[in-house]
Formats: sequence, structure tokens, C-alpha cells
Amino acid sequence: MKKLKSAEAAGLRIRLNKLTTWSLTCSLGTFFLVVTAVQLFSMRRSWKTEETRARASLIAKGRILMSNITPALRGMARDNSFIAIRDLVASNVLGDADIVHGIFMDGSKRPWVIADTSGSRAFVPETQSLTDSMSDWAHNQEAPAYKDLHLSSETTIEFSAPIFDDSVRVGTVRYGLSTASLSQTIAQTRKLFLRQAILLLSLLFASGVFLYVLIARLTRTQAQSIIAPILDLTDAANRIAHGKYDTPVPAMQGGEIGLLARSFEAMRMTIRNYTQNLETMVFERTAELEAAQQELLHKNRQLEATNARLTDLECMKEMLTNTLVHDIKNIIFTMAGDTRYLVKSTVSIVDESCKRKMAKIDKSCHEVFRLTSNILDISRMEEGRITLTTTPLDARALSSMITDVEGHTPLSDSHITLTILPCPEYFRIMADRGLIERIFQNLLSNAAKYGTKGGRVEVSFTNQDPFKVIRVHSLGNPIPSQTRDEIFKKFSRLSNDGSLYSKGLGLFFCKIAMEAHGGKIWLETDPEGNGICLGFPSEPFAASLTPALMKGH
Repeated sequence: MKKLKSAEAAGLRIRLNKLTTWSLTCSLGTFFLVVTAVQLFSMRRSWKTEETRARASLIAKGRILMSNITPALRGMARDNSFIAIRDLVASNVLGDADIVHGIFMDGSKRPWVIADTSGSRAFVPETQSLTDSMSDWAHNQEAPAYKDLHLSSETTIEFSAPIFDDSVRVGTVRYGLSTASLSQTIAQTRKLFLRQAILLLSLLFASGVFLYVLIARLTRTQAQSIIAPILDLTDAANRIAHGKYDTPVPAMQGGEIGLLARSFEAMRMTIRNYTQNLETMVFERTAELEAAQQELLHKNRQLEATNARLTDLECMKEMLTNTLVHDIKNIIFTMAGDTRYLVKSTVSIVDESCKRKMAKIDKSCHEVFRLTSNILDISRMEEGRITLTTTPLDARALSSMITDVEGHTPLSDSHITLTILPCPEYFRIMADRGLIERIFQNLLSNAAKYGTKGGRVEVSFTNQDPFKVIRVHSLGNPIPSQTRDEIFKKFSRLSNDGSLYSKGLGLFFCKIAMEAHGGKIWLETDPEGNGICLGFPSEPFAASLTPALMKGH
């Protein structure tokens, strides 16, 4: 065990030393690279600064020279003093190491003096004008100026100044200042900075090596002090892992390892207590679970019984509704048939007044038939027991259907005129013909009941992507905006400004029938009245009414 412990300690020590070595190497290397980069950047900036300063000094020297020599040359040129101009220009060239040549040319660019450092080209004026580009540049300047002249070996700064006498140009003086001294100064500065950088980097490298050795020694010492308590803590964890909960974890000093040791000790005590009391806890928990299971079984049986009673009541309700609707339909069919017979009868005992009343009775029978059918079909659609039979309906079929439905609604009794606007030839929907007829019956009946007497109802057809829209607009009081969504809810009515708007089964039936077609229904109002819009999907809709479709109702 001791050999194993020694091997583990040696391995952990080696890993710590490697980690420390790599950390120190990366840190010192990064520091050295950063300092080197900063030093190089500083050197480059210093070089640029020195170069800029030296160039500015050379340019300032040339400007002073031009400003000092111009007044003297003006008087000499006025007196045609060739010898004096030659001596003055040549003396400046020979007397200053930075000036490599001097030229004086008259207003026609003819050279009076061309002097260089050897003095061999100072001569009497020539009759031929200078035509080189630099002479042209100097002659065109109206004020002192300078320009870089790049020769094969070095760069020269060419200075030029015009000589005016009473606004008449009598000549131009030119001097070329060499940048050789400038380059020499910059080279010396670079050598100085480079020596300083090498010295600084050498000191940094020596300091880094010293710090590396010092920190490595300190790390080894610190690693040894960390490894011992970690190994003791590892032994305690192994004992706990093998089920030996009676041996306490050795107490450690403060710090993270001491906190970890105290946590291990708390865990050991908790596990030991749980182990000692485990059987009692399991028995008590099992009893609680069995009691809860029995209670759940009892509640489940109660729910099953309640669900069975609700199912029976629902079946009874459906049977009673179907029976009542069927019986009412039979009575209505009989009344409607007898009424239509009397209306069409030519027997003298039935006068015109009676026929009109019989016609009203016939329409009332149709209205009762529509309401009972709504009740029955709404129940079926909510339960998902109706499958739509869709057929294509074009402009002609829709217009004919609306005209047929009008005869079974009380529009004529209210003296309301129905207008069907021209339907586009390309307007075509897929719909269940029976349900669409019932939708139009509900909408026209509502228009007759709640529209303006003697008004009109307009039916229009438009394309509003993604729907093909049929709009039924009737004159009357606009429905308030805050209650527009309420009119399509089941069994709700609203009274507004003395006008009663129906919010019962009719519009609710229209809503779920449109949703069964994959479409939607909505209300649009204007100052003249209200418009119910039926939106059918532009793409063919696979109409099949399912319980999931009607969950929201």
C-alpha cells in the first residue's frame, strides 16, 4: 500500500511539475514576445519621428536660404551683375556641405550660373534656355517652393524662388539640398536604438531565466505541500467507496482542500446514518406508497363511474334532441305542404289576404326548419360526425343558389332588395352545396330581421389572397367594434341603441361551417351598415370534419 501511495505521489508530483513548467514557459514566452513587439514598435516610431524631424530641419534650412538670398539677387539682376551673382551662388554651394548645386536663370530660363560642389560649372550665361522638367517646374512657381528630386544614388530636395523687380520676373534661383546627412543621422539613430533594444531584451531574458528557476523551485515546494493532503483525502474517498463508513476523514488545514475534507466528512456521516436507518425508511416509504396507490385506485373508480353516467346522459341528450328535431321537422313539413297548397289554391274561399298570410306561414315554417337543422348540425359538427361533400361552384352556380335561397327568406316582407353584383368568370370555390345554402339562408334571414326596412342587400365576389371572398352587405346600424368578435359566439345576444342583434345559433353555425371548409368568416362595417365576409381558401381544401377540428368550439 505504501509503495502504491509513493507511486501515486510521484506521478502527481511529475504532473504538477509539467503543468507548472508549461505554464511558466508560456507566460514568460508571451511576456518576452509582447515586450519585444512593444520595443520594435517604439523603435520604428522613434525612427519615423527622427526622420520627420531631420527632414523638417533640412526644409527649414532651404527656406531660410531662399529668403536670405532673394533680396540680394534682385538688386544684382537689376544691374546685370553676372560676376556678383556667380560668386554669390557658387559661394553658397561651396560653403555648405548640404547644398549640392545652385542655379540662377533669367526670365527666359537661360542659365547665368550653374554651380556644383566642384565649382567647375560656374560660367557665363548661355543663350540657350533650359528645357528639363525641373527647370520648367521652377520657372512656373510664383512663390518659394520645394520638391523632391530622386537621383540614382540619393534623394535631393530642390528649392526654387522667383526674383521679381517691380512685378517683372527677372530670374529664378534654385538650390539642391542633399539628404545624405539626413540619411546618416537616421542610420546613427537606428544603430543607437538597436543597441538599446538588444541590451533591454538581454536583461529581460536574463530576468526571465532567473524568475523561471526561482518559481520552479517554489512550485516544487508548494506541490509537495499539496500532494500529501490530496493523497490522504484520496485514501478516505476510497474507504467510503468500499463501504467503510466508520473511519473518519482526516482533518485538514484551511483552504480549498480543508473545505473539501470537511465536505467528505459530512458526506460520510450522512451516508452512515442513511445506511443504519435504511430498512426503517424503506418500510415506511413502502407503506406510504401503498396507501397512495389505494387512494388513487378509489378515485379512479369514482371517475370511471362519473364518466359512464356522463356518457349515458350525453347519449340521452343526443337521442332526445334528434327525436325532437325529427318530430318538429315532420310537423313543419306537413304545415308547409298544406300552406303551399292553400296559397296555390284557386278555391274562392281562400282570398288574397289569406294567401298572403299563408305565404308568411310558409316562410315561418322554413325559418323553423332552418333553426332546427342548425341545432342538429351544430351538435353533429361539434362531435365531428359530419363529412363534407365538396363540389366545384362557379359564378353561375353561386348566383343561382343565392337567388333560390332568397325565396325562402323574409327579405320581400321587409321590402329589402337583393342585388348580386357581377361575379368574375374565374371565381370558383370547392364547397359542400348543402352547407353553403344554409349559410346564405342564415345571412339573408339576419339581413331581413335586423337590416333597414326598404333597404338593400348586396352580394359581391372578390379575390383577397389567400381567400376567395363572398361579401353579404346589408343596410342598418353598424355593429359596435368592441362586440364584432362576440356575434360569432354560441348563445349570445347583444342589445345596442335599441337595436337587437342576433348572436345565437345562426352566425355560430356559419362560423363552424366555414372553418370546416378550411376558410374563415369575419365582419366588416361601414357608415351604411354591416358586411359578413366568407373567405374560402384559394387552394383546394380536403374537407373532412374531425373532432380535433372542432375542439375550439
